Amino acid sequence: MLTCDLEPALGAVYSVINGKEVDIESLHKNLNTFLDLANKGVTGKQFLVGSALSIADVALAVDLIPLYTLAHGEAERKQREALFAWFNGILGQIKPTVGEVVFAEKAHASLSAKPAQEEKKEKKEKAPKDEKKGQKDEKKDKKAEKK
Repeated sequence: MLTCDLEPALGAVYSVINGKEVDIESLHKNLNTFLDLANKGVTGKQFLVGSALSIADVALAVDLIPLYTLAHGEAERKQREALFAWFNGILGQIKPTVGEVVFAEKAHASLSAKPAQEEKKEKKEKAPKDEKKGQKDEKKDKKAEKK
């Protein structure tokens, strides 16, 4: 059985947001494992347990607020649509208690759907191709000038 504790994962998220070094790969693995399990668990459900709001719903929703407001942007929320839809349903019921929740537009750089390290790697891989293309274009220009 695959499990993950949300609290240590959220603790690591806070550490990243506050500029502390953490094992980003481990953070992504733990957080994604938990969020995938939660997404699967709420798919097709209005509540985690039973047919009415429970402490389980409130506890998970309150734990997700900092993730959705500080760390995960729209792209990350779309990856787990069932979880976000469930969250919004619960949030509507607990809003008088928790207040207004403003979602992050973009993810924190280290917590995006595509980690910054992957983006840097892709840019490096593309750069040589672009340089080669430029060299080919120069050769074509020189041939055209000779004609």
